Amino acid sequence: MLKIVVWNIQRINNTKASAVGTEIKNTLKRLVGDEPFVVVVLENKGEHDNAVKIATQIMPQNSDIIIVKLGGVANLTENAIVIHKKGTNVTAKTDPNWEVIGKSTFEKLNEANKDANVEKLNVNAEKKAEIHRSVRPSTLKNSLDCFTKRIETLEPLDAQNFRAPFLIEVEWEEGEAPSKVKYSFNFISAHSPGPSHGRDQDIPYAQNYLTAMLTAFEKPNAPAQMLIGDFNVRGEFNVEKYKVKDISEDTGPTTLRIKKQKCEKAPVDSRGDRSRLDRVYLSVSAQFECVVEQDKATTRQQSDHHPMTVTVKAKTGVTGVQPVCFASKSSLGKRQAASMS
Repeated sequence: MLKIVVWNIQRINNTKASAVGTEIKNTLKRLVGDEPFVVVVLENKGEHDNAVKIATQIMPQNSDIIIVKLGGVANLTENAIVIHKKGTNVTAKTDPNWEVIGKSTFEKLNEANKDANVEKLNVNAEKKAEIHRSVRPSTLKNSLDCFTKRIETLEPLDAQNFRAPFLIEVEWEEGEAPSKVKYSFNFISAHSPGPSHGRDQDIPYAQNYLTAMLTAFEKPNAPAQMLIGDFNVRGEFNVEKYKVKDISEDTGPTTLRIKKQKCEKAPVDSRGDRSRLDRVYLSVSAQFECVVEQDKATTRQQSDHHPMTVTVKAKTGVTGVQPVCFASKSSLGKRQAASMS
């Protein structure tokens, strides 16, 4: 079987890795056990060399690393850290379907939101003008100026401003010689624009980004069987028209928050009402069975996100890319993962 872990580790940098790297490493060891694994760490804003230094402080023993440049500008730039077990063949690159289909779809959706909001602002401006005409000219002018400025700033950012999704291709072997069997499994991971991006412009970048990813994913030449990552989407997101199923819908909230309790000086963890920003989508054409488990071990010192864990296990008699999958938002949950030495 294969273990896949995708984890947004809040503000991960050398300082944090030095402080809690051992704790993060121990969490990853519990998650992956002794199986072949791929761990994707999101939220690293540092350059390539810094990403390597971070990886060496959090990676389990007997591992290799790949650094994937995701692009983006200013505070959106990111280099993802991919850690995998030695002997597991792993490659990582920008999703080719995103380059061909996803980007253009994303920008068209953003432009459509802009046009809809310009129309909405114009209607609101006319309503405000009708009210203020009976009051005073200066109030009317200030109100109309405000709407004009908002319309002028409704210029959506193009896809190059955001991090790109990336494709990870994995090959591993199971069994003993001479009966070893080789398996392959491809998945796409991503760190979408934050929920607050576009708030000033009323352009829902996160939703548009996920829609564009799903549009690219369902094409006949799509190179992957699964989407997993921090999609920054709050609430329900209807995927019925796409060729995927959300196997993480029962995991509950995937982020933690600090909540101060009365009569307590120190903040405590609270999982009760946070958003399900991290999700896992599987192709409906893939033959998967999924068991979802609750997280019991993630601490707020490590991150404000839970790691998302997927166990990929081949069905009996299948010798290719048709696996059985057990998905969890967890480290321990209902069953204890084997610890690595």
